[in-house]
Order: sequence, then structure tokens, then C-alpha cells
Amino acid sequence: MGIRLPASAVYSDLADYLLEQINDTAIPQPIRDYKFHPKRRWKIDLAWPQFKTAVEVEGGTFKQGRHVRGRQFQKDCEKYNAAAAYGFYVLRFDTDMVQDGRAIQFLQRWFQAQVWALPTPETSENTE
Repeated sequence: MGIRLPASAVYSDLADYLLEQINDTAIPQPIRDYKFHPKRRWKIDLAWPQFKTAVEVEGGTFKQGRHVRGRQFQKDCEKYNAAAAYGFYVLRFDTDMVQDGRAIQFLQRWFQAQVWALPTPETSENTE
């Protein structure tokens, strides 16, 4: 399916690894750690505000990481619901999905479906 992240590779987190994968595609460049809420300090791992698309990478899903433990899971639900209330589609991927390529494959399909939102040369000329 995809190339698995070598155990020896060093990434500060999985979102950085996914960002590296994105950089090797035609997917538009996302904003890392995007602050979407005017009052809360919430950040989205990767965001494309122009497409109202947010990606959250959930690590530790099978190791009882913080995203799957009670209180943090509730906080994440609150954050994701707030992002949705601001019009964002929140796409969530776990460790395996990033490492085996399912996340990048899904994002490629997602942005191909969003092509209607990309500016065309004709619309770009009208906005300048």
C-alpha cells in the first residue's frame, strides 16, 4: 500500500511525517498548527482554511495514548465539534494510516474531489 515509516526515522510527530508526504504530491500546502478559534488556544495539526479542511493525526490509539483516554478524548471531541461549527471538515488519521499510506491516499482523493474550489486562470485574473 504505502511505505511504512522506518523505526529509525525521527519525526517530532506523525503530523510532520504526513506533511512530508503531502509535500511529495500536488496537494496544496497546509498550515501547520493552525489556530482556528478566536478565543480558545486550540490548534489543528494541518489545515487548509481555503478548503475548510482540517487534519488531526491521532497517535497512540492502540497504546492508550492521550487521545483515547477519557478526559483528553472529551477535550478532542469539543475541539473537533467547534472546528465543525466553524465550517471545517475534520479528517482524522491514526498512526497506522499515516505510516502505511492510507492517510495520504485519502487526502489525494479528497483534494481531487475539491478541485472545484481551486482557482482557475480565468478566476485568478478577475480577482487581481
